[in-house]
Amino acid sequence: MSEVRALLLTDVVDSTRLAETLGDAATAELWAAHDRAARDMLASCRGREIDKTDGMLLLFESAADALVYVSAYHRALKALPVPLAARAGLHVGPVILRENSTADIARGAKPLEVDGIAKPTAARVMSLAQGGQTLLTADARQTLAETPLRLCSHGHWLLKGLAEPVELFEASEADARFDPPHDGEKGFRVVRVADRWLPVMEVPNNLPQPLTSFIGRVKEIGEIRQMLGATRLLTLTGSGGCGKTRLALKLSREATPAFPDGVWWVELAALTDPLLVPQALAKILGLKEEAGTHLTQTIAAHLATERALLVLDNAEHLLAACADLVHGVLQCCPHVSVIVTSREGLGVAGELTYRVPSLSLPEPMRGATPESLAPYEAVRLFVERARRHSPQFALTRQNAPAVASVCHRLDGIPLAIELAAARVRSLAVDDLNARLDQRFRILTGGSRTALPRQQTLRALIDWGHDLLGPSEQALLRRLSVFAGGWTLGAAEQVCSGDGVAEDAMLDLLTALADKSLVLAEARDGAVRYRLLETVRHYARDRLLEHGEGQTWRDRHLAAFAALAKEARPHLRDADQQVWMDRLETEHDNLRAALTWSCASGGDIVAGMGMANALFSYWYVRGYRAEAYAWYSGLLAVEGEVPPALRAETLSGAGVMAWQKGDHAAARRYNETALEIRRTLGDRLNIGSSLINLGLVDFDQGHYEAARRRFDEGLAIRRELGSPRSVAAAIHNLAAVAEAVGDHDRAWQLFDETVQIYRRVGDPWGIAISTSNLAAVASHRADHRAAHALDVESLSIRRQLGDRPGIAESLEGLARDLCALGAPARAARSWGAAERLRDEIGVPMSPMARADYLARVATARAAIPDAAAFDGAWEEGRSLALELAIADAQQPIGT
Repeated sequence: MSEVRALLLTDVVDSTRLAETLGDAATAELWAAHDRAARDMLASCRGREIDKTDGMLLLFESAADALVYVSAYHRALKALPVPLAARAGLHVGPVILRENSTADIARGAKPLEVDGIAKPTAARVMSLAQGGQTLLTADARQTLAETPLRLCSHGHWLLKGLAEPVELFEASEADARFDPPHDGEKGFRVVRVADRWLPVMEVPNNLPQPLTSFIGRVKEIGEIRQMLGATRLLTLTGSGGCGKTRLALKLSREATPAFPDGVWWVELAALTDPLLVPQALAKILGLKEEAGTHLTQTIAAHLATERALLVLDNAEHLLAACADLVHGVLQCCPHVSVIVTSREGLGVAGELTYRVPSLSLPEPMRGATPESLAPYEAVRLFVERARRHSPQFALTRQNAPAVASVCHRLDGIPLAIELAAARVRSLAVDDLNARLDQRFRILTGGSRTALPRQQTLRALIDWGHDLLGPSEQALLRRLSVFAGGWTLGAAEQVCSGDGVAEDAMLDLLTALADKSLVLAEARDGAVRYRLLETVRHYARDRLLEHGEGQTWRDRHLAAFAALAKEARPHLRDADQQVWMDRLETEHDNLRAALTWSCASGGDIVAGMGMANALFSYWYVRGYRAEAYAWYSGLLAVEGEVPPALRAETLSGAGVMAWQKGDHAAARRYNETALEIRRTLGDRLNIGSSLINLGLVDFDQGHYEAARRRFDEGLAIRRELGSPRSVAAAIHNLAAVAEAVGDHDRAWQLFDETVQIYRRVGDPWGIAISTSNLAAVASHRADHRAAHALDVESLSIRRQLGDRPGIAESLEGLARDLCALGAPARAARSWGAAERLRDEIGVPMSPMARADYLARVATARAAIPDAAAFDGAWEEGRSLALELAIADAQQPIGT
């Protein structure tokens, strides 16, 4: 008996690839999770399961019920541990329902079977959908009184087995994009031209046929579609090899139904004469020059009444000629649209430009897995192209970190990734990654049929470089000395002179950005510039080829040494957060400058001055191991250095060695610094060296020796020093008092340091002193006071970005929480602190560790279930740092 029902078919995409990636056990677990999610919602939507394979055949009372279900189904698949995407097709029509008997079911039959034309119709609609997409027929659309989903028509499609075209609609969430259906063997799109349906593939066009698959770009395609609806001239810009041509080809194919008079592709890369631009288009259109008439006028007259799309590919070297042609055509042809690919826009009235970004790519990560890399377009492109060259290639747990690194170091540039993928024929991915510093020698394996500039990475960038003027070329070379970006002011300071005028810097940077060689990015209300790493390597090679490396790296070192010197007095005053954030932004440049100062020909004096100026920044922000490496490296360079400067560098190395727990090195560095300072009669810094040596004594449990050194250093600082340096000396004496059990004396001295730091406005000093006051309060059994002090300390350290201090405060709060009867929360805080210390490589002092282990043992004993304690600890390790901080700061009892 025939009944009108809604049939929904679903199919999980890429299921075979997933099975190969995950393995049998994980795949079975994933499918079980899929089935639970799919079936849990059926009853509430008045649906029944008819059949099940990689997807499902479902029967609903109405199209509205089916859409409620499928919308929830898509969301549920995204939320699975390994997110899935399914395509779905919905049709409403007559179906024949056949209920099977109990005996038939026992023999393997399904409880309910469906026959009729509605079933294959729904299947063919589903086959045209993309992952995450729901398509429905006009018959299903007409039955919908209302739906919270947005509906979009994708035009008419001729489906296999059906005599008349079917209009297809897409149903999607309010904020989701609409994607066109796939052309497939079960159907193709048609457009009515005159009185007949014409297959889209028969719309006149000369679009090239791509030989490789199109990867990703879903976000970009959605954004560009909207722009195409608002303009008749769209220019896709971007760096060389970023995929402008493939994206334009994809968009042109999709747009074909809207241009029944033709879609015409004009390849300009091989042209060198601007006069040949209109001739190239005229040849494609079958037009000849007419005496006395400009060829652009002839083209415009031919297209005047046509609905056509023109695509000018690779226009950057013929911009003026392309602009003239496009302007002439668009003025006279109201139904013609133009897409241009170029490294910069044409500059024609009404033009919209869209910068094509690199493919989405992961940060380099040690723990990268095939599952964690699956969402990234750059990785998917690398794997797909690698398999074309080596069919056995697979993304595995062993090579996933190297693949992530390769994609990141190549900036997600599609052509660079394709050239790299071609090398898997002869190189393991780890070896490929290790050789990318010589990327212009390695990445040379492009297709012999490709444009010459697309056959090697070097040739690709040469093409854009050769279009630059002399000043632009010179500036691009000089910009390679920056690492991690720069500001306009920094470019003026470092790169001006010798053919690059300072007052022309903004115009030159803008020109390089327009040509897609420099990226300009708005950040915190300011513009910051940077080079893609591949372009930076190229520009650096050019700098060295011109013999200019010494000059401009010296300028870069001088500029960032001056920044460090300017920042130094602010790193312990009320503006310290602002200045530390500024140094954080420039940290890669500071590293590059220090690297050059240590190199042959570098300025070791400038490097030591910079390192000493950065001491507080490195200490507070947790770069202590890195700082120790810089100090050690600088001290190993031979060269004439003023004794006072060498002593300060030795002192910095000593403190960082002490922080690492290398007491022998800390004592050696500080004793050498003290000897130099005694020779110079530098009394204030003699006091500093004595205090630093006292810290080493203290860590080794020599409390009386430490106290003597602290007393002597304090006396000198009281005589000569600033209140801040006096407070630091008092702080150390307080630590000795606490270590020997004199808690009242420790409280008095720590409180004195807090008051001094509050008076001079030193947030970091306040934070460390309140943290130590909290420890004393804990020893005095005033645990609520300890908790309040630790909360204050943690708040300041969080604002400053003091990661070692944050770890210490989390440990302090864990101690407080344990004492106040919240051992599970204590375990979470300890877990979060442990992970943070692991990340920054800052261990506890031996004395702090002994106290820490004792308190952890107490907390563990307070929870009868050891597994619960360990689970809370692991939860803390996995918490985002901000969540861990918020959890630890919650008032007791909440």
